[in-house]
Amino acid sequence: MSLDQLEQAYVHAVLDSVNGNKTEAANILRIDRKTLYRKLEDSSADSSDTLIALEHSGHRTQTHSDAVEPPRSTTSSKPFD
Repeated sequence: MSLDQLEQAYVHAVLDSVNGNKTEAANILRIDRKTLYRKLEDSSADSSDTLIALEHSGHRTQTHSDAVEPPRSTTSSKPFD
C-alpha cells in the first residue's frame, strides 16, 4: 500500500467516524476544510478498496474519541508529607 493510499484510507476512515461531517473531520485531521475537499476530490474510485485493505492489514484507524482524549497524568495528586 502506498503512502497516498494510506492517507486516503485514513481520511475516509475519519470522515466515516463522524458520519460524513466534513468540518468535524477536518478539525480531527487538523487540516483546513478546503484541503479536505481537495483530498476527497483527489481520491480514486477505488478508495473503498484501500480502506478494506487497511482494515485487513491489521492497522487500527484512530476514532474521534481517540483523537480528542487528553493524555493521562502519571503523577499522583497526593501532596507531599
